[in-house]
Amino acid sequence: MSKCLITFLLSVLSLVGISQGAPALISYQAVLRDAQGLLVANQEVTLEFAIRQGDIDGSIVFEESHPIVSTNLFGVFAVQIGAGIPTGVGTYLSLDEIPWSNQSYFVEVRAILPGQGIPALIGVSQLVSVPYALHSATADSVINESDGSIVNETISDITFDGVNLIFHEGDSEFSYNVTGLLALVGGDNDSENELIEEMITSDQNTLEITEAGITHTVDISPISYATWNESDTAVFNTTQRIGLGTQSPTSSFHNNGSHSVSFRVVEGDAETPGPTVDQCGVQDYLLLCDITEEDVTITLPDVATCAGRVYRLRKYSTSPSSYDVNLVPISGQLIEGTNNWTMGWPLAEYVTILSTGENWMIIEHSKE
Repeated sequence: MSKCLITFLLSVLSLVGISQGAPALISYQAVLRDAQGLLVANQEVTLEFAIRQGDIDGSIVFEESHPIVSTNLFGVFAVQIGAGIPTGVGTYLSLDEIPWSNQSYFVEVRAILPGQGIPALIGVSQLVSVPYALHSATADSVINESDGSIVNETISDITFDGVNLIFHEGDSEFSYNVTGLLALVGGDNDSENELIEEMITSDQNTLEITEAGITHTVDISPISYATWNESDTAVFNTTQRIGLGTQSPTSSFHNNGSHSVSFRVVEGDAETPGPTVDQCGVQDYLLLCDITEEDVTITLPDVATCAGRVYRLRKYSTSPSSYDVNLVPISGQLIEGTNNWTMGWPLAEYVTILSTGENWMIIEHSKE
């Protein structure tokens, strides 16, 4: 079973508007793959975005959910962060309330794939706003417009010459030196050591990423199961049907082949004073009760712990016998309205009992 959920970004996160009268939005586009590396194509998924302040583990200042996001034939989806439903987590209720110039910020992305009920962490990356977005964030503080006309303030073109970001506004041209920004992004100006050399998963539910000779280890145990959810005591699925020997199960569990059940033989023992007493176990399904030499008493488990559980019992002996099989619930619980239900037929006898979560009920009874 594959151990990780993989997302490849197709485009740079870009701040597309932080100004009065226009919402703050961050464009986000990606290809989504499942834990086996297969495209999640033509599906509806749920995405969650959190903006963290200062560090990848910093405090959340804003969080939102996009309940229904559709992927196309190639697994591609596109959303705008800021246009989702705020979850109420964090300091701010919208992106335009965040003081972007005061701190560095990181975007954390989570996804819930079809069949998953728990959000899986996709990754965390730093938001690096382009200069004109930072400029627009402070444009509301401009008091005097230079020539009295707001029409010629429209930016018609933006170009980059490798050092300067050049804005064409009306008949004017302005440049912005982004050398410092490039150093922030590139670090040491060596693009080669930014390449990921290797990504492998281990049996310990970790993802090991080797970059420039340095290996980083990430715990991926929360997303180790692509279709199944996991708790401390169970692996479970609450949304899909399960098929064995069939690709089209028609029930919650559909076995298109043979199956076996656990069984146990309970024997009366004339050498032991009093009837043999056995406790129905969680692994039991069929109990074969041999009363050739002695009565057999079966104590039943607490119904509150096993609602819906079924036991089938067969009473038998090597010859006609006067010994019985007694079914006894725990104190305060009943079986068919009584404290003790007896299989007393001298020959073979059969009964099927069901826990309702409150008491035991007999759903089938026959004898030869």
